[in-house]
Amino acid sequence: MKGMDTNSMDKVIGIVKAYCNSNTKDKILTILLSLFFCLSIGIGHMVEKTGYLDLGEMAGILAALLLTPVVAIGIYAFYDWMASKEKASDVGSGFSWKCRTVIFLFLILCWGIVLLGVFPGFFLYDAQDELNQVLTRNFTTHHPLFHVLYMGGLVQAGNKLFGGYNAGICALMLFQMICFAAGFTYMVDRMKSVGMSVRYGIFTILFLGLFPVIPMMVLCSSKDALFSLIMVLWMVETYICQRRECQRFSIFWAGLTILLVLLRNNAIYALLALGVAVAFFLKKERKKLLSGLLISIVIAKLFSMGLAFLFHADSLEYQEILTVPIQQLTRTYHLQPELFSEEELEILYSYIPESYLEKYEPKLSDSVKIGFQNEKFAENKADFFKLWAGIGKKSPMSFVNAWLLTSYGYWYPDATVDVYRGHTVYTFTYGDSSYFGYETEQPGVRNSFIPAIDSTYRYLSLENWKEKAPVLYLLFSPGFMLWIQLFGIGFLWKKYGLSAILPYGCILFVVATLLLGPTFLPRYVFFLWPCNLFLLCDMKLGR
Repeated sequence: MKGMDTNSMDKVIGIVKAYCNSNTKDKILTILLSLFFCLSIGIGHMVEKTGYLDLGEMAGILAALLLTPVVAIGIYAFYDWMASKEKASDVGSGFSWKCRTVIFLFLILCWGIVLLGVFPGFFLYDAQDELNQVLTRNFTTHHPLFHVLYMGGLVQAGNKLFGGYNAGICALMLFQMICFAAGFTYMVDRMKSVGMSVRYGIFTILFLGLFPVIPMMVLCSSKDALFSLIMVLWMVETYICQRRECQRFSIFWAGLTILLVLLRNNAIYALLALGVAVAFFLKKERKKLLSGLLISIVIAKLFSMGLAFLFHADSLEYQEILTVPIQQLTRTYHLQPELFSEEELEILYSYIPESYLEKYEPKLSDSVKIGFQNEKFAENKADFFKLWAGIGKKSPMSFVNAWLLTSYGYWYPDATVDVYRGHTVYTFTYGDSSYFGYETEQPGVRNSFIPAIDSTYRYLSLENWKEKAPVLYLLFSPGFMLWIQLFGIGFLWKKYGLSAILPYGCILFVVATLLLGPTFLPRYVFFLWPCNLFLLCDMKLGR
């Protein structure tokens, strides 16, 4: 035992010495990753426990910060271990058509069984609103019009052809199953073409077919599902084009970029931010990426504008990009109303009526932002921002806490997703967990053919079971998935330089835009689960 202890101590000392002798870049990278990780744990735990960041009770955060050097050395050791497992690779051939067909059918079979259990599928979140736009021909750009027409059109077509909205919803789910199965098969095939091992390939296919989060979103009507699929394919295609050292990105890549912009409004900000980052830091990819991005974004915006003009869509909405300022003003009004003068209250009420201000929820801005007066803001933006800046100076911590409470679930691995607590929907009232909406909203009706599957997904979606399975729960955690992404990207950066993280750049910038969003939900970052499978494979392959 003493020999073993001495041997272990020698290894630890060796790791510490190696870290101390490492280059400055590696030290800075691991220290920054460690610092942000420790802060996320300390701040996230406090915000989850108390509901705010208390600067008077910093013991937990200070303890986390003291661990920063230890965690940094651990990250460095992990990266060295991963580097030792690396194997040489090059872009070659993927699976045979027979293997691709087997993978495709296996995924369809797995998800099809779940569909029978939750028939006709998860028709929820904004689905009813989007369908009503198609039915009434009264369109807005609150939701991406491309998805409104795609989703609502498929459901209505299925309803007309097969005589019921359940049939229409099922038709939508079947179409998405085919799209996802084809997309994930392509992803696995590309992983094989760059040297993925057989064992990891089997694991990836089983994970995509069987892990509950995947069919949750494959069988979900939300725009976040299809967006995530396009994000995964964009990452894969960027990686392949880069590995092949193509002179320009493919037409397929440009089409995926266009779809990203068409499916989520925040994608354009993420892509533009990526373009700026590439312009400053990646000389080799600068010309081909920027030209491809700009052309694709322009085409997407022109197409969106054409759809809005053709369908006479109302586009006067600002509340989505003002979510954080709205929530910050509302929190301060709710907790510290004395900070507002009579004149400031009058200005506040003109933008957000008092009846909506009273609906403040710390982790969700939807109930307040829906009442935001867009016409007033369009007429006079200056007064709103002047009010926001003035109140922020009076109570900066209120503003900080307002933002933390709507975003910490994305970066704190142990966060409980309960943002809809107390909200009543069609078939239930949210309690301890709002992980997934689960239900089939009207005009659809849940008609399960396999009740055990239906009950399982209801439990996973609506019950807070992380205390019963603390380690397993991490696989369902958006925060944990984000940190896998960040640590993986850190490894690629350390090993190969900035250009190696280009395929994952859009993912990071999309997550950054979500930190300024109305709340935190797994569906917004669903792409992290399949993208991490690809990233972990990338980490083991040499370049």
